[in-house]
Amino acid sequence: MTEKRILLLLNKNLAEEVRNMVHDLSDTEILFVAPAIDERCIRDVAIHVHRPVLAATAVVTGRAWPPRPSWPTDGAELQVLLKEMAEQISDWLRNADEAMLSQPVTLRWGDFATGSGAILNSLVHGFVHVGAIRGIRAIGDFPLSPEA
Repeated sequence: MTEKRILLLLNKNLAEEVRNMVHDLSDTEILFVAPAIDERCIRDVAIHVHRPVLAATAVVTGRAWPPRPSWPTDGAELQVLLKEMAEQISDWLRNADEAMLSQPVTLRWGDFATGSGAILNSLVHGFVHVGAIRGIRAIGDFPLSPEA
């Protein structure tokens, strides 16, 4: 499996995981904060799952740093935004060539030997925040079922 294929698969899995974390939440629940885990509400953490991946993929593929999105006001808007972000990442990755993925890259949070390494680092970071959302939900008393 190529590096690009792995990155695309991880992005797909990350998008599915964050969708599973927020799809059933009410408009009030997406704004819940559990400071013991994160000072941000679930909505903001969910967006942060994709933001570093989007930024890293933009830089690696020669694009400008993406602007911050407008904050969704409800769960439906959040779902649309998360889907759009994940699709944008996949589109940019599909069009990336080997040279882009193999070049060193500097991001705001560090230097990476390769573009693929920078994107992978951001994807892994996103999975950490998916776990944080699970914890925030538990503290808010609207946990996911153990099977989810």
